[in-house]
Amino acid sequence: MADAGASEMIILVASLLVAGIASVVLIDAWDGVATANGDVVNARAANMETEISFGGDPANVPYDDNSDKITLFLVNTGQRNLDRTTLGLFVNGDAYGAGTQLDTSGVALAAGYVWGPGDMIMIELDDQDGNNGAGPFHGLADDSALQISMVVESVTIQGHSGTSSQTLEVRLHDVT
Repeated sequence: MADAGASEMIILVASLLVAGIASVVLIDAWDGVATANGDVVNARAANMETEISFGGDPANVPYDDNSDKITLFLVNTGQRNLDRTTLGLFVNGDAYGAGTQLDTSGVALAAGYVWGPGDMIMIELDDQDGNNGAGPFHGLADDSALQISMVVESVTIQGHSGTSSQTLEVRLHDVT
């Protein structure tokens, strides 16, 4: 009987060791799954909390036909601060802003400016692209229609940033 008890004890200890090792492996694997899931949740939250909208009446966008400038108002309607340096702006498919041929005087916001939730910025689109006044806005009439697209990225929080975009048709209103 003494031999049977010792062998059962050895089998019990061996089983406990195997079960302990298996649980360590499973816990480690579960930690990887939980971390990956947390990253996905944070990335989705960043996108859900990032939003940009057109401010004002899209059927009444100010246009100065003397200087060929269009004035747009953009609003941070999300819950995160927006990164002012990542604003992408397109008019009828043409890109405006830093690094493009076409100028946007309002996009160059002051260094350190925080585009927070609820904040509105004004952007003046100027078609003076070196064509001596013959840029894409030259000769537009009152009530002309344009397609405006905006893309923005939020500041990075916990390694994740969100993006938002909006495209709409606007009508110009000559203010001169």
